[in-house]
Amino acid sequence: MKKENGIVLLAFLGGIVLANLMKQELLMTYGILNEYFLSQYSYQTIDGKRLLCHILVERGKVAFTIFLLGKVMNGRVFAVLAKSIVAAGFGFLVVVAIVNLGVKGIVISAGGLFPQWFFYLAALILYGAVRSEAGQISWRSKEVLVNSSGQIGRWILMILCMGLGVITESYVNPVLFAYILKKI
Repeated sequence: MKKENGIVLLAFLGGIVLANLMKQELLMTYGILNEYFLSQYSYQTIDGKRLLCHILVERGKVAFTIFLLGKVMNGRVFAVLAKSIVAAGFGFLVVVAIVNLGVKGIVISAGGLFPQWFFYLAALILYGAVRSEAGQISWRSKEVLVNSSGQIGRWILMILCMGLGVITESYVNPVLFAYILKKI
């Protein structure tokens, strides 16, 4: 467990180092965390239905890739890899936010991730639990039945979490994000 946490911490630090190694001009010019984009965003009207379709396709591709990775990898290795990728991405995001916008960049980044990432992370954690337990099924008929129904429940909860993540990212997040941008 300590070894796994160490790997995740190294991934987080790796994301920070990677962002710091990139040219500052590149970090400040491109992407959504620059003053120009954020000023333009507050004047946009968001079409929730179009955004929903776009997010459904994009998150669907990511979910399918994660599903395939989970199937071909050992459950424990998959869990560490998934946590490490999330940690590295978060470390990179924090640095880019601070470089571009200072401390308010952290607030803006959190606003961009809220509330959908609660659901996405819950789905990822559930999938990791399903994958790590997949190899531990006992072949006694009663235990297989109980384990199978528990796995089905987790799959339903996973799909529900992904659906709620897509819906909140499409309809709730744009309103919250615009509100945060107006207040900052």
